[in-house]
Amino acid sequence: MPMKTNHAVIDLPMALSQAIQHHQSGHLTEAEALYRQILQAHPQQPDALHLLGCIALQSGQVQQAEQWIRQAVTLQPQRADFHSNLGNTLAASGRGSSAVRSFEQALMLDPHLDDARRNLVNTLNELGNRALESGRVDRAIAQFQKALARADTDQKSVLYSNLCNAYWHKGEEADLLKGLEAGRMGLELNPNSAAIQTNLGNLLESLGRLSEASEKFQTALKLNPQSLDAHSNLGVTLMSQGRMAEAQEIFHKALTIRHDFQQVKSLLSSYLYQPGIPVDELFAAHKHHINACLPDTITPQVTAPPTIMPKRLRVGYLSSDLFGHPVGRNIASLLMHHHPERIESFCYALSSREDALTHQLRGKVDHWRQLLDLHDEAIAQRIHEDHIDILVILAGLFDENRPLVAAWRPAPIQVSFHAGTSSGLDAMDYWLTDTILHPEESPECFTEQLVRLPNFYLYLPIKNAPPPGPLPVLQNGYITFGCFNNPAKINPELIDDWAHILTQLPQARLRLKYRNLWQDQGLRKRILEGFQHHGIDPQRIEMIHALEDSKAHLKHYQTIDIALDTFPFTGAATNFQALWMGVPVVSRLGDRFIQRMGGSIIAHAGLPELNGASREAYVEIAVTLASDRKRLQHLRNNLREQVAGSVLCDGERYARAVEHAYREMWRIKFD
Repeated sequence: MPMKTNHAVIDLPMALSQAIQHHQSGHLTEAEALYRQILQAHPQQPDALHLLGCIALQSGQVQQAEQWIRQAVTLQPQRADFHSNLGNTLAASGRGSSAVRSFEQALMLDPHLDDARRNLVNTLNELGNRALESGRVDRAIAQFQKALARADTDQKSVLYSNLCNAYWHKGEEADLLKGLEAGRMGLELNPNSAAIQTNLGNLLESLGRLSEASEKFQTALKLNPQSLDAHSNLGVTLMSQGRMAEAQEIFHKALTIRHDFQQVKSLLSSYLYQPGIPVDELFAAHKHHINACLPDTITPQVTAPPTIMPKRLRVGYLSSDLFGHPVGRNIASLLMHHHPERIESFCYALSSREDALTHQLRGKVDHWRQLLDLHDEAIAQRIHEDHIDILVILAGLFDENRPLVAAWRPAPIQVSFHAGTSSGLDAMDYWLTDTILHPEESPECFTEQLVRLPNFYLYLPIKNAPPPGPLPVLQNGYITFGCFNNPAKINPELIDDWAHILTQLPQARLRLKYRNLWQDQGLRKRILEGFQHHGIDPQRIEMIHALEDSKAHLKHYQTIDIALDTFPFTGAATNFQALWMGVPVVSRLGDRFIQRMGGSIIAHAGLPELNGASREAYVEIAVTLASDRKRLQHLRNNLREQVAGSVLCDGERYARAVEHAYREMWRIKFD
């Protein structure tokens, strides 16, 4: 029926029809004017309210859109399209869970409303991705599975890909296998999906099936040659197989696409595994690639030097490894023993991963900040806002650490700790080390000033470790050497050294173990062919593969008499574990930090004579020790107690030394 306004009488059906025609034709201004005229005469007209809300949503006025559409829903709660568009406004405002409820209500009222179903699926997918980014993996999996139950064929391949990725993040073997199945189902729907191929590659790599993983990444690159993820993951998998030259070629190709920090990290890390790179070339590569990742213009957060050293220093630790990771276990005892009157401690976490050690650390430090989702400049701003006096950036280019934050100078003093080499950043003031890692005559190059601690490494005693057990040679009649390091550290030069040891001890055997990687046939073939080249029977080399908890892993040390360190990338956590299990470690000292880590741990455990200064010395020490069963038995019986009483496990002493170093840094720079 006609209606009256202050200006004219309007035929409601005709006005609404005209407004909808304008709306559908994209003439939003005309449509909005008619909807408003209708509502002037009839403020409770639900279609006008709903459609005016839709225009507001199209125009980006999300809050106003929600207000109008909610009024329409209240007036006609049985209208499925009203609930569906309310869901769209809620999704647009970032309230995904509420949007899901609106979409589900719309589908209850009209199961055939395709827009509501597709938007429900897309919102669930988005919720799943957000949950995954924040570390809520189980929630992510539930959201993807719920979305799959509603999805059409076009949507399912993306959802299977995301589900595959979520299972990979969960990480347990059973979950990895579920992820493989999800990925295969996604490929059936979309065989040309580079994302699914990449996610399958990640799963296969985690399952130790490196050769298969490489094939998936290569397929992904054929489908999408610009994929940085596929480049990066292929390169890392090739590194795990010890194929450094091929890995570096992949990283260089990726850098021609974009000078991406992830590719730079991987490329520079690969150099640490490669023998024969001069220290000046390594340093030059770091300087070049790291600084090329920085923006052209950087505004430092700290511009003026502080006037006086505070009595209680505010020290921030920036790390992606604040859990049961080797770096987390290294830093834990320090954080637990900081003197509360001298240090106010801040932890800046760059990972969503948490475990028992994380919760223990949270209870010990003064402040905990989760900065995972922030970019480098924003991280620097947050640190600066906390008025940090000394920023300690942990583990350099390893894992998901963010050393580039130092470039924004968020703290007056910035320290590199547990990095493999120099940061290459002029804004990094100091590098913590010790006299074994960096003796006075060290030729290593660096941008930082070295500060030497009495000892660099510190470990928490390993609780619930199995006993060392009897000396295996007494039962076997032959020496069993072992190396439980990453196979990426095993290169032809190292195989040559090990072969010389085994040649001089014809009955001796070698056991290799690292996660589940030794099941890969390509990796096994490379190593065994290396030994065969030196005349070593492959039957003397045993390769163990298993994803195990810590206690089960440590039990494997009961089967070896002597551990052989790797070179040039020496071991750290693996060496401490061996010593704790009563197994002496033979290491070789090189000319830089990464080549002397094992030597530092062994020396500070009280066994400096097990460090060789050359390849020949390394071989001789191993052969000589293998012949001294009396000494091996003594070490088996007493080494754990010796290590527990050493500086490697003295957190109180270590914390005082580090705190003294922090104050010395301040005096050197500002006094």
